Amino acid sequence: MTAQLERDMQAIAAGEKGYDEVTAASRELLERVFDDLTESREAIGDQLQESLKADKTLGPCPECGSDLLVRQSQAGSYFVGCDGYPDCEYTLPLPSTGKPLILEESCADHELRHVKMLAGRKTFVHGCPQCKADEADETADEVIGACPACNEAGDDSGGELAIKQLRSGSRLVGCTRYPDCEYSLPLPRRGEIEVTDETCEEHDLPHLRVHSGDEPWELGCPICNYREFQAREAGSELETVDGIGEKTAEKLQGVGIEGVEELKSADPDELAGDVDGVGPDTVRDWQANAD
Repeated sequence: MTAQLERDMQAIAAGEKGYDEVTAASRELLERVFDDLTESREAIGDQLQESLKADKTLGPCPECGSDLLVRQSQAGSYFVGCDGYPDCEYTLPLPSTGKPLILEESCADHELRHVKMLAGRKTFVHGCPQCKADEADETADEVIGACPACNEAGDDSGGELAIKQLRSGSRLVGCTRYPDCEYSLPLPRRGEIEVTDETCEEHDLPHLRVHSGDEPWELGCPICNYREFQAREAGSELETVDGIGEKTAEKLQGVGIEGVEELKSADPDELAGDVDGVGPDTVRDWQANAD
């Protein structure tokens, strides 16, 4: 249609056709096109819908054989659901981090395409959602100590902290009394987690070591590790030093000690004189822990 219109415009310029003649012919052509589109709108809609569905399809549902699709909940989170819903309610979780991208690679066991989670610098390949869910179902929780939230509440039910593998592929340290107790701490998604013999004096929990690549990562006490992460996120570098909590960090900032380097270079006697309730030996301990 565009080529015909271009030829008609050239004919007008050459004086071979009149403007009214070309306008009438173009209007008639457009009317025929719109009539065809109207008659085919259902077929076109079905084709578009099938095309969009193909971009979200992972493979066959193990329960009913319909397609498993990547879907988004009303809350905004992504999951895998059956195209046969509501007759089939089969679902699989996806990680909460990132936006899913369906890859060409497929799982040989489940015939499901692998999923990649796009999350900027934290982008990662999740793999087969069914494999991740099965792996979590088969992995037993590993208890590492008492739950501090249950102990603080004086709960006599004996809640314990355990390393848990979630069906979404994530890992965490969580209370064995979940959902009655929702206390949890994050863990890295990748790498083998080793529970070491070294114990945190403050929380009586074993230090954790993550094996991923050539060099293992000394994660340490999961509570201390998460507290340091929160301090970094909050912008309080001082709280990453063992022995310095939120209130003490505020006191130090009040006398001009904003970061670890300033703490390390401070005179212990002078700093102890400026901060209430702190002695020179305590400052020296902080400085040693900051190294």
